[in-house]
Amino acid sequence: MSSTRNLPDHLTENVSSKSFVYRHPNYHRRKSVLFSYAHGGDRESAKAKAIAYAIEKDAILGPPPPRSPEGRMSRCNTSGFVGVNPGDKPIRKPSGIEYTYYHWKAEWIGCPNSGGVAWQCKTLTDDGAYVLAVLTRRLRTVNRGRMLEELKAISRGVGSIGLFSPKSRGTLLPF
Repeated sequence: MSSTRNLPDHLTENVSSKSFVYRHPNYHRRKSVLFSYAHGGDRESAKAKAIAYAIEKDAILGPPPPRSPEGRMSRCNTSGFVGVNPGDKPIRKPSGIEYTYYHWKAEWIGCPNSGGVAWQCKTLTDDGAYVLAVLTRRLRTVNRGRMLEELKAISRGVGSIGLFSPKSRGTLLPF
């Protein structure tokens, strides 16, 4: 077997079963399409059909999704923005009373803080903490002072990141 690949992406040859197999991540939950040359079939005609099919389907389906989880929306995400999630932290006082503090947290791969950057809802309100978490995730910085300045600039209408709709300044755009 030669070391150079002469087949399109997502197409492989299965020598033991005498077939060409096409698999694309975007195609019906990774459905496989087989082009067999077993039982007296012609290998070259099966290869030509498989290559034509692979080129046609690759053009229709487009590039596969990235393998990294970076930038993917999971079904567990409740915020509507990738990498921003609500959280809560129960705190027990020495007197035995337990309080729960809620926050919005921004996380990304390569964040210097191991748990991400959290913005407390008690001090910033729920909407303010959410907007700051989204800003933190978009700019990928742990500099809290810069994030607060960006929030003030957005509320004045001169911010560089369009989080608010142009029709009404107070409405958050859905992500």
